[in-house]
Amino acid sequence: RRAAALAVCGALVLAQYAVAVVARAVAGVAQVIGAYLVAGWLASGLRTVGGSSALRRALGGGELGTRLAHLVVPALGAALWWLVTLPAGGPSVGAGTLVLWAGVVAAAYRGATRKPMFYGAGAFDTPLGMFPAGILLQLARGPDLLGVVIALRVLLKW
Repeated sequence: RRAAALAVCGALVLAQYAVAVVARAVAGVAQVIGAYLVAGWLASGLRTVGGSSALRRALGGGELGTRLAHLVVPALGAALWWLVTLPAGGPSVGAGTLVLWAGVVAAAYRGATRKPMFYGAGAFDTPLGMFPAGILLQLARGPDLLGVVIALRVLLKW
């Protein structure tokens, strides 16, 4: 839907190869983050369906089935990203790569299906002003699982 998104993905591929040349040690982590960004950009249909129960009812089928059907495009986008950047991603193992890819897709799913922001919870006073207590937990849905995937990549050298 956005022509600029394709250009951004192309620039992200070039950035992945630049990271592989300049800092090979973090190329694997950059590959995981890039796959998450690409899958997140392609998950707009999933965000729309996940945020509208009326739309899910109009489409028919079960709620989980409808969401999983809209997860196909982000999953294929992450797989394509992984294939295009495979030479620049650092060492990889077959089964480990599949686990990392599945983790990235699951993180994109969590991020795309999070509930709308809720600001009505209690707030606490900081030096910069009042801050809603649950806002960080709401924002972390998706990137929290991405952190686990990155930790797997680094610790297990996948």
